[in-house]
Amino acid sequence: MKTIDPESLTLAIQKTLEAPTYSDKYPKLPEGLKGMDPQTLAKNLRLAYRGLVEKREMEFKDVPEADLRQILSDVVGWLRRPKFRSTLFLQGTVGSGKTTVLEAVRTLYSSIGISTVSCAALDIYDQFQGQCDGVPNSYFRYKEAGYLFIDDLGTEPLKFTFFGKERTPVQDLLAFRYKRQLTTIITTNLTNSQIWERYGERVDDRFSEMCSIIKFSGPSYRKLIGKPAE
Repeated sequence: MKTIDPESLTLAIQKTLEAPTYSDKYPKLPEGLKGMDPQTLAKNLRLAYRGLVEKREMEFKDVPEADLRQILSDVVGWLRRPKFRSTLFLQGTVGSGKTTVLEAVRTLYSSIGISTVSCAALDIYDQFQGQCDGVPNSYFRYKEAGYLFIDDLGTEPLKFTFFGKERTPVQDLLAFRYKRQLTTIITTNLTNSQIWERYGERVDDRFSEMCSIIKFSGPSYRKLIGKPAE
């Protein structure tokens, strides 16, 4: 190979660095939302959250307002943070509103025409198994989605063996998305120590780097919100 001259090498490096990345193509804060101030974003997330709750014929007023306000403020903070924090991790107790917050963000994206993909962690595992068995499946669709919403991380089997080789579908998917800084929102009931025990130091370390974590510590809203709307 012919030796490249220093000036050409510098230009080649600059050109490579300027090439669009996955995170440029799928930013956490898409073009349609960039001009909005934090208060307006939070207000619209609250509108989406309230609509999702009332759609289930529950009384929105029974959800602790102060808790919700802080959570949605934290979500907006994640949306506006640097792109390397590509994943939002909603972590906490059962029934505390994690999935509704996930769906509120998805509603926000969808309302401005952003295509999103939603699945349960178990779906990722099942679809990968289908891929191994030669069955048409959605695993690569989940893996490569610009915006992926994963519910209930930790409810899926951890791994399986295929032709003598150990497979870890969820961990592999998360590693792929981590490397490409693809926008991902995840809910889980697992604690930090349970994540480490289940997925190992490698995944836990990547979570620490790529994630913003919002903890849900309140009681189950499914118990609080028991009356039909009047």
